[in-house]
Amino acid sequence: MGKEHGAADWCSREKHDGPPTAGYWARHAAGERGDCAPTDRCADGSRRRLDERFTLRFPRALALLAGATWRLYLLLPPRSRLRQAIVRRYIKRGVEAVNRRDLEAAFVLYHPDVESIFDQRLVALGFEPVYRGREARIEAQRRWIV
Repeated sequence: MGKEHGAADWCSREKHDGPPTAGYWARHAAGERGDCAPTDRCADGSRRRLDERFTLRFPRALALLAGATWRLYLLLPPRSRLRQAIVRRYIKRGVEAVNRRDLEAAFVLYHPDVESIFDQRLVALGFEPVYRGREARIEAQRRWIV
């Protein structure tokens, strides 16, 4: 039998509402994990959604769509159900992508010149204090997963 995985593994060490999906437990109960290849099928057998495949293949279209969504988001009041749905959707997709180890899809909305500053406790564990660029951020996440 495979290694046991708990709720902390499902939620990337953060608290999220809702339980893990049945598909998660089915894949992970047997110890099936693994990194995602840059293809449409991940090593654990899960697949990218249609919109994820589209945005990874056509990043300019994603930039236009994300810009329009962000402008709409800023116009809405904070308690708006539509604004909350937009946030919920992006967070859910990001968490799903990280759970299936598809880091390219998880960080697709990050700006190419993003700067990630890590806590000193992580620096003490061997991480760099600052990662610059989307690719560097993805590599830092890979190191965290390992």
